[in-house]
Amino acid sequence: MRGPLEDWVLAAVARLRRIERHEVRAFRRWVERTSNLVHLSILVFVPLLIAFVTALSNSASRLSFLLFPPLASGTYTLFADPEGRYASPVRFVAGLTVGALCGWGALVLATELGVADGGTGVFAVGAFEAAIAVFLAGVVTWALDIEEPSAYSTALLGLLVRPGTEFEFTVSILLASSIVALVFTVWRERFYEQRARILYESTQGDDHVLVPMRGENPDATAMLGARIAAAHDAGKVVLLDIVDDEAAADAERAALDDDWRVETRVATDGGAERTDDSAAVDDSSGDREDSTADDEEAVTDRAVAEAAAHLETRANRIERRVGVPCQVVVAVGGGSPASTVLKAARETNCDLVAAAYEQRH
Repeated sequence: MRGPLEDWVLAAVARLRRIERHEVRAFRRWVERTSNLVHLSILVFVPLLIAFVTALSNSASRLSFLLFPPLASGTYTLFADPEGRYASPVRFVAGLTVGALCGWGALVLATELGVADGGTGVFAVGAFEAAIAVFLAGVVTWALDIEEPSAYSTALLGLLVRPGTEFEFTVSILLASSIVALVFTVWRERFYEQRARILYESTQGDDHVLVPMRGENPDATAMLGARIAAAHDAGKVVLLDIVDDEAAADAERAALDDDWRVETRVATDGGAERTDDSAAVDDSSGDREDSTADDEEAVTDRAVAEAAAHLETRANRIERRVGVPCQVVVAVGGGSPASTVLKAARETNCDLVAAAYEQRH
């Protein structure tokens, strides 16, 4: 039999577990926002990468600490906008390396022209060398289409390295930026681009999107639903046609099940069968009521076949343009269209409905 103290301890543990689950859910919802995820990645990966490169630099005394300022700013640029213009690992590595080479080239050019001016102070740089280094960095990165903001930093910092260590500085920039680019590539491809599968609880890899073919422009809605479904590996879009008459719905389903039958009905209804029907009316003037009924049935069949063929055409167009599987469903709308759509979504295992805006006056 448990005592009061044990009950109190168990209650406290249960309360702590509830608080923990609540905090975990709150943190998960917070990190699901892309901006928060990016900032969290910056706070984690940028310091760790700089620390790792610094440790390598300390183990090799010939590596200059001057490589870290452009490396840190460039790393931030990569992680801050993973889908932006400067989020290219190749551009990052090439830009920083070319910038270091441009600084080296500016020193050589100033020495050859006899205009080298070291200025005064430990980190003094001549005005000519600085201008040439920045100019060369801009021209070369533009010409090679590897424009990178941090390239200008490496170009200027390359003017501060000890004479005779320019090659080592350039190689250290190349190696350090390659390490950062490799980590960024793995993070973006394995985590950032897969964040919907890893983090988002409301998104599954097998999303099926139901699109009621209603409204003024149902094709645009269907294309939107197809693009949503195409974002997932096993996504599928389902086109829903709502028919008021059950017999017409059955006929349209039958037409959709057989593409050849759809094409044949459309063709014969537009040509030969109409001639035969008119001839039959002329030959049997006493059976005009039966002929009228046959004509109405033929018109209904033709309308059903045309509707089915139109749905199949839309489905084929979506599969061809978006590359996502497309299914066509016909439902009987006896009551509210909303209830019919929801019922169809449940029966077709769709977890998302993409519908156009409709307004009743």
